[in-house]
Amino acid sequence: MKPEGIFILAALLFGALFLALTPPLQAPDEWSHFFRAYQLSEGHILAEKDASGLPGRRLPTSLIVTALSLFHNIPFTPENGPRIRDLMQRGESPNQELNPFTPEKKLNKKHTILSLFRVPLEGSNRVRVYFPGSSIYPPLSHLPQAAGIALGRLFNAPPVLLIYMGRAFNLLCWAFLAYLAIKVTPVFKRVFVLLALTPTSLFLASSLSADALTNGLSLLLIAVFLRHAFEEGLQAPAILGLQAPAILGLQAPAILGLQAPAILGGRAMLLMFSLTMALSLTKSYFLLPCLFLLIPDEKAGDRRRYYAFFALLLIMSIASVAVWGLVVRDMFAPLRPDVSMTGQLGFISGQPLGFLSALGKTFYLSGLAIARHMAGQLGHFDISLPKALILLHWTVLILAALTSGRKDIGLSLKGKSVISIVLIFSAGIMSFFIYLTWTPVGGGVIEGIQGRYFIPLVPLFLLLFYNRRLSLATSRLNPVLAVYAAFILSSAAYTILRGYY
Repeated sequence: MKPEGIFILAALLFGALFLALTPPLQAPDEWSHFFRAYQLSEGHILAEKDASGLPGRRLPTSLIVTALSLFHNIPFTPENGPRIRDLMQRGESPNQELNPFTPEKKLNKKHTILSLFRVPLEGSNRVRVYFPGSSIYPPLSHLPQAAGIALGRLFNAPPVLLIYMGRAFNLLCWAFLAYLAIKVTPVFKRVFVLLALTPTSLFLASSLSADALTNGLSLLLIAVFLRHAFEEGLQAPAILGLQAPAILGLQAPAILGLQAPAILGGRAMLLMFSLTMALSLTKSYFLLPCLFLLIPDEKAGDRRRYYAFFALLLIMSIASVAVWGLVVRDMFAPLRPDVSMTGQLGFISGQPLGFLSALGKTFYLSGLAIARHMAGQLGHFDISLPKALILLHWTVLILAALTSGRKDIGLSLKGKSVISIVLIFSAGIMSFFIYLTWTPVGGGVIEGIQGRYFIPLVPLFLLLFYNRRLSLATSRLNPVLAVYAAFILSSAAYTILRGYY
């Protein structure tokens, strides 16, 4: 089986297992993503602020009943109805700090999730629901989840089933994008498989998290840049195993614009532009288009055309982030009273070295925790793979990066310099946004930073290990890849099972 075949089989099998084993709303901020996706499924793009200053929307009361029942671990029974209504009247809202599922307190077996299937949707009975964390996300980030929820709403499915349907659509969309990335890239196929099947990555993809689409798009965009940088004169691969025949003597067109002639064509540029815009409208990884510079300028046939297109990619990527920021500028609601974007900007402009000091101190103190989070942090940050398995996975990733180069394809010092600059500045920009929105003004460390935010940048880190001397680019390693993927994901599934049940 080819690497992309190993990936899709493992992703769908273990993704479905993660989806089923993880209780509803137990991924990072999943309750907030659920409310945002439900809002989008009804055709509402923006949230609304009320007198409290918090963004939200009037949504079916059953959604908040389901969430409160889960977060307080209360079975939905006639006897517990008054208790749940009392929580609503007191203004209780879902909050991951109330997470009841700890090593000492497992999921209520009488409750589990089955009792929630008795909660009717009742879309006309509504209450004000707040979701400040996800209200500022562009709508594209929640489009797959919203599609699954919209399909469930056609059948008046209970809220808990809508959660699972949103998860399923999110998983399928991410798996399709990652499959294409592995299919497209001319190098690092095994590395891309291991990256996509990293337990944290697959866990997020099988939840309602907005990170799933971001991770899939970033991996595919990187793969497209690598293909056009390193391959020439290749026929477009058959997507999903369907080889397009030549009809009436006409050459079948390249699927997804992946015809790679010596001259970089308009179809390829359109694909790069589309992926760049889609990625910039999910999260702020707007420097990834700089990887276009890996492609030799002679492939454009004209240096002015080459640099004009690169400028267009970068400008449109930054502009789309800026425009959406202006659209939702009034939606931002800090969750802590000592957090202020304007105050933090004032501090940084007056003491720019203060932010750089906080950045360096954060990665010095929390670098290992960030690496652990990227590889094996599950649930609400409270369920983690054993440290030995996390160390093993990072070791396997680096060994795969060292040995997955091709003897006929080299990555120059200039190419690695471009990758390093994009990696460092992208990580710095992401940290800067977290410093603005989560850290008290003048904070000495960046608070709220999590490893999952840097998953789209891990391929760049591993590309720095690319070399041709240690190349083991052989299909004989594919069975080893499949066995290891099954092992690490089975370990993660067992960890979820032990964590909640």
